[in-house]
Amino acid sequence: MNQFPQLLAGCKPLVFLLVLGLLFSAPSFAQTAETYRQQAIELSRNKSWDQAISSYRKALALEPNDPDTHYNLALTLKYKGDAKQAVEEFEATVRLKPKWAEAHYGLGATWYDLHDQAAALKELQTTVDLDPANAAAHRLLARIYLQQNDPSAAERELRRALQSKPSAEMHLELGLTEGQLGNLEGAAAEFRRALRLNPRLAPAHSLLGVTLRRQGDHPGALAQFREAVEIDPNDPEAQCNFGKELKADGNTAGAIAAFRKAIQLKPDFEKAQGALQPGYRVTCAGRDRRRTEGAR
Repeated sequence: MNQFPQLLAGCKPLVFLLVLGLLFSAPSFAQTAETYRQQAIELSRNKSWDQAISSYRKALALEPNDPDTHYNLALTLKYKGDAKQAVEEFEATVRLKPKWAEAHYGLGATWYDLHDQAAALKELQTTVDLDPANAAAHRLLARIYLQQNDPSAAERELRRALQSKPSAEMHLELGLTEGQLGNLEGAAAEFRRALRLNPRLAPAHSLLGVTLRRQGDHPGALAQFREAVEIDPNDPEAQCNFGKELKADGNTAGAIAAFRKAIQLKPDFEKAQGALQPGYRVTCAGRDRRRTEGAR
């Protein structure tokens, strides 16, 4: 009985050394989770999506309630094209961090990709409630409203987006919206603002050309279509519009060349085919007639 305390006292240094060894030899959960996260970030930079997803999941197995990891995993799944699983991870993120505007935006954008407009609108509205300066959310809201045939709501959202982060592309979209509202002057002004920010934005030249044509300014329209096809000669719609304006200006040869280019780029382009057909018959008839006369 008297030997037991002595034996216990002798074991204490051994137990202390064993515990100390375990502390220094085994990494903590937090360290391991962080290592997996860093691996996932590097893999994502290299677009190694599957490996990045695997690393994020290993991190979550150790720290299941980390909202940043759920968010980054959601983004990686979205980039990979797995929208349904991305939704699950975004939802996990906003459960853990309900006031995170970017996470709500990611969830809304992914619902939009899945064609669920009601769910997308809910999340995007939450985004702008939390962060009124979120231009991307306002812009996506505008796109949904346009698809729902509500250009007035789309105009409102685009103007809010432009207040936060003006860009040529958003001025272009606002111009389209003004056109749908029948405000041709406003549409032309927005297309010109887009071109001031990016003079080589070919769609803005094309759309300004269409707007000027609708306003009866054919020389102005022709100049814009010419700019559009010089910047992007592979746009069949721009070539077709250029051809129509050349034809209206009396340049039949130039018009035919533009229509043919449009059909070459888009063989089933009925609009260009219809515009080309009368001129093509006249030209072919002339050739055929000359050949017949020469044969005689």
